[in-house]
Amino acid sequence: MADVDDLPQEEVDYDGGRSKGHKPKLELKAPDLGQAQQMLKDNLRNILPAIMKAEHYIEVGIHVARPYVKEGLKYYKEFLEIIEPYGANEVFKCITGFAMMFFGGFFITTVAVYEAIIQGGQERFATNMKLLGDQFQSIKQENKKDDQEDLDGDGIADVLQISAEQYTMRKMMVVFRACDPTIVQEAGHSLYTMFIAVAATLRLQFARTISLGASLGDQLGKPYVKYVVPQIEEYTDPDMHKWLEPIGLYACRMAGVFIAFQVQRIISTVHTAVKGARVFTEGLTELSQRNGYGYLTEGYLDEALSVILAIVGIYLQLFAWSTLPFPVKLAFFPAFLVEKILGLFVSVALTASG
Repeated sequence: MADVDDLPQEEVDYDGGRSKGHKPKLELKAPDLGQAQQMLKDNLRNILPAIMKAEHYIEVGIHVARPYVKEGLKYYKEFLEIIEPYGANEVFKCITGFAMMFFGGFFITTVAVYEAIIQGGQERFATNMKLLGDQFQSIKQENKKDDQEDLDGDGIADVLQISAEQYTMRKMMVVFRACDPTIVQEAGHSLYTMFIAVAATLRLQFARTISLGASLGDQLGKPYVKYVVPQIEEYTDPDMHKWLEPIGLYACRMAGVFIAFQVQRIISTVHTAVKGARVFTEGLTELSQRNGYGYLTEGYLDEALSVILAIVGIYLQLFAWSTLPFPVKLAFFPAFLVEKILGLFVSVALTASG
């Protein structure tokens, strides 16, 4: 039998068999740029109006909340005026330490994110957020000016006399005109780097907890299979025997993860209480020195106070209250909201990581 390579080229098909007498042709179709442009326009037409609508609702929310925010700022300024002679930074340091010392265990994720931001550069984070905020204000002012533009002088704004496609492209040009691409790129890159650091910290911390829980579950599963399953088989239908081991092992893993998270909560509570006590005593030391009472923190008094406060904070968080009283929850509502959002972010990050 003749080998395929010995046959004439025109009689050989690309599938290794004989062709019908002609060579197969590979047709390359040029991309349809018009279709791609139309798809881009359609996507932008759907996205930008949604962004504008979201901006509208945000503005409505700000308008509703503005009186309450103003009232809160009023009391905040009065509070600053009261504590200014004594040292505002030192007082805030004491308040932060006090909150971490007695309530930090309820905000484990928030504390972890805060420490990751501190390690990544707190001042750089604040600077970049301010730069992006300035760019947003520039876009907002340019957009407001564009909404009022009436080039044809008929008394009706130009944006009300154009199609949805023209409106989308017009608003894109507003963004392009108002933004400084260099500032946006540098600030965005810096924030993205910090975001990666925060995500890595959270994923590592909680992935370790889940890994520990799975390992504990496997250890619990061994005696379950060896001692518990035979006992249960004596009282169950034979058709159910094949389900006893997988269901039990799954339950053991769930129990192991629960135990691991409780252990992690205890560790985090101890960590936040100790750190909060240290921050509180440092603020108290600086406050006393600023106001001429430095002798109160001389020697080992501040270290002893830090240890005592840490022990009290650990005891109260682990044994005195399993949940916070309603007034405390109300006072820490923003922190609870941030904790929930960060918890959702951690869940998404862990899911995405596999």
